[in-house]
Amino acid sequence: MATEDTAHRMAVGDPVPTGDGQRYESFLWRLRMAEDGTVSDASVQHVATGEMKHWPAWDPAAMLSFVTSRATRDTRATKEARAAEEARAAEEARAAERRRVAQEKDAAQARSAAQERSAAQERSAAQERSAAEQKRAAEEDRAAGKIGRAAEAGRAGTEPAPAAGLRLGSPPVPAGTRFGLTLTLDFGAGGGAPYRMVYDLVVVARRLDGDLHEAVVRDNGILEADSSGITVEADGLPAGVYRLDAAVTLTKPSIGLRGRTALVEGVLLTVLPR
Repeated sequence: MATEDTAHRMAVGDPVPTGDGQRYESFLWRLRMAEDGTVSDASVQHVATGEMKHWPAWDPAAMLSFVTSRATRDTRATKEARAAEEARAAEEARAAERRRVAQEKDAAQARSAAQERSAAQERSAAQERSAAEQKRAAEEDRAAGKIGRAAEAGRAGTEPAPAAGLRLGSPPVPAGTRFGLTLTLDFGAGGGAPYRMVYDLVVVARRLDGDLHEAVVRDNGILEADSSGITVEADGLPAGVYRLDAAVTLTKPSIGLRGRTALVEGVLLTVLPR
């Protein structure tokens, strides 16, 4: 196939490379000769370009010059075309490199911006957590103080405080799960409230194996006459063993003055891991 292709290209005048950096160039010579052998007309045609030149007689020097100049000119054109192609390829490579560098720069800027946004979000979240922890600690301190004040009021109250107890709704208690508590009240002889009262209840949990203390119940409402208990739902806690302390303040609505304060201390609660 290669030999046929070479023959075809030579026949139509296309330059044929030889594989060693050289090539074939085709020229067509025509001579018109008299009977005595003298040349009365001569022409040489460059097959690849179709360019032709005539001489009125045999002029080998001029013919050779024509052949040489056309072959050399074609070589220069080929070299120029190759140089132009190489220059174009080099420019395309430089342009591709510039695009790659620009893309990497854009990607780096995007990553930096994303990291800055992430850091800002983390700082904001940390500030929010800190504020929430400070608020919770303040609320727990207020709740603990309220229980202390309730205990003092119960000991120094003008009316006898009812006997109080604290009962879990459905033990055991899984971690993180809200649970029921019932504050039982005995106003004497196993009786209920002697009249309708307004109650204000706080329950605080203190973990025995750590520093956690948290107000798990803050509730207020109406304790109807003859009622002997207040049932509430407490917030979930992490796993551990807790001491529950509760204080309830009872006020007679008609006079708006504190009448009775009941305190429950030291009820143990075990919260199991889930």
